[in-house]
Amino acid sequence: MSRPLRTTVAAVLAALGLALAGCSASSGGSSASSAAPPSTASTTVTQTATPSSSAPSSSAPPSTPSSTPRSSVGAASAGCANGQLAISAGPADGATGHDGYALLFRNTSSRTCTLYGYPGFDALRSGHAPVHAKRTLSGFMGGSRHGLPTVRVRPGHSASARVEFTFLDSAHPSGNCPTASRIAVTAANTTRSVTLTKTATICNLEIHPTVPGTTGNYG
Repeated sequence: MSRPLRTTVAAVLAALGLALAGCSASSGGSSASSAAPPSTASTTVTQTATPSSSAPSSSAPPSTPSSTPRSSVGAASAGCANGQLAISAGPADGATGHDGYALLFRNTSSRTCTLYGYPGFDALRSGHAPVHAKRTLSGFMGGSRHGLPTVRVRPGHSASARVEFTFLDSAHPSGNCPTASRIAVTAANTTRSVTLTKTATICNLEIHPTVPGTTGNYG
């Protein structure tokens, strides 16, 4: 082979080697790029739940019904029954044209009971319809100045209620109010009426609430 030809072949081989080396480098760079993409900064937000004040705490044990037996106070709240009370009327204590007295409700049983509200009261005259007393908290002769109390009546003790009326009435020809010789009384929260021989006029006839004690006045 002549010298010029050898030189040409060597040049071609050198060029071919350089080309192959470039391809190899390019191929290696491409693989590295696809295997490890450029890293990008990412932000992760973590949200912590705050328990609502209205929601029960998970650490609090569930509520369970109380097994505590009812106290004697609760048991004493039972209303007085018909057979537990003896009903009577106290002495009259009128003044300045008004009259009245206390109705007494004595607990004759062995357990405490309660009375609440107004007794029933009727003035009874022969040949006439019963006259029902008007229910009012208080009047000229007294009554309750503290609303309607619930009265606990212990065995052997009494609650009371005041009835009052007036003697004079200009609507009647004589000026005197008709008088009943008997009364019918029903304790509050009961259904048994007791008829007593006790006078009461039918004018401005009022009954006040059941209250503690024996005077019919409260406050």
